[in-house]
Amino acid sequence: MTIGNKLSATQISLIASLGVSEIEVFRQLKVAIFSTGDELQTIGQPLAAGQIYDTNRLAIRLILEKMNFQVIDLAIIADDPDKLYQAFEQADQQADLVISSGSVSVGEAYCTKQILNEIGSINFWHLAIKPGKPFAFGKLESAWFCSLPGNAVSAIVTFYQLVQPIINHLSAFSQWQSTPYLKARTTNLIKTSPGRLEFQRGVARVNSQAELEVTPCTARFTHFEFL
Repeated sequence: MTIGNKLSATQISLIASLGVSEIEVFRQLKVAIFSTGDELQTIGQPLAAGQIYDTNRLAIRLILEKMNFQVIDLAIIADDPDKLYQAFEQADQQADLVISSGSVSVGEAYCTKQILNEIGSINFWHLAIKPGKPFAFGKLESAWFCSLPGNAVSAIVTFYQLVQPIINHLSAFSQWQSTPYLKARTTNLIKTSPGRLEFQRGVARVNSQAELEVTPCTARFTHFEFL
């Protein structure tokens, strides 16, 4: 058995059958998550004017739990510099990786960027992808951090494309497969902007010629990712 594999019940039983009661493994990764924004409301609570439900944190938490990581849920953090600073500081002390959602777009990012630079360092901020441009990655004093966009689709796309490889690397898990790439024919003529990677949701089906074809939900992008 090589480094980089997750132990299944069958493998653990096989090890036990050899009389081995203890083995050395990498510990379970601790991931702290929180969302930012005064417009966010906890699911199940009534919405006030201008509010939306915090679905990003729920989705990320469910994905992380399915991947068998220890999740530290710090809930919703208001758009307040002191509270945001405390949230990053608390997460840095408790987790190996910190994932926040929101407050990284142009116009709202100054406070977050300033706090992250005070606590640690930002490796990069904003990417040439759509959706998902307002994404930040760097190192706090102890933990790594990823700041996802507030838009729900952007958050999920950047999680699968960027955060998942990071957590697998931190877990020393090398035997994993990224989202599969499939060749397909589009049913509509579509345009794209040069110089960036673009993702779009679409409906895939096998046509009468046994070819995979995709009908995009909009006709603006040419790069498809099946999440």
